[in-house]
Amino acid sequence: MNELLKKALPDERRQQRLRYYYILGQIYEQEGERNAAVDMFKRVIRKSPPAEMDFNARLKQVKLSGSVKKLDKMAKQPKNKDKLDYIYGAAGDILLERQDTAGALLYYDLAIEKSTLGGA
Repeated sequence: MNELLKKALPDERRQQRLRYYYILGQIYEQEGERNAAVDMFKRVIRKSPPAEMDFNARLKQVKLSGSVKKLDKMAKQPKNKDKLDYIYGAAGDILLERQDTAGALLYYDLAIEKSTLGGA
């Protein structure tokens, strides 16, 4: 299936290509191919996607790289103030994957505290 998507990339319009790169990144992520997934998300970011896709691609890229420090940096950016719950949740996921349950819980608590959905 990956090969079919790759072949379709050159023939599609810009927005469609962005979506294909993003989907390829998700597929690679699901298959455990972190480096290939990160490369796809980098491609999305380089193409100047719409704001929401840009944020999601950056979040996925940083989460796959395993850098809590980069997520903390994202959290400090004013443009991400409404997305802190996603950022802190991703940091919690990284720490949980590293078997740091206490650290993960701290970030999950922050994610809940900063949630803009109000628990909905």
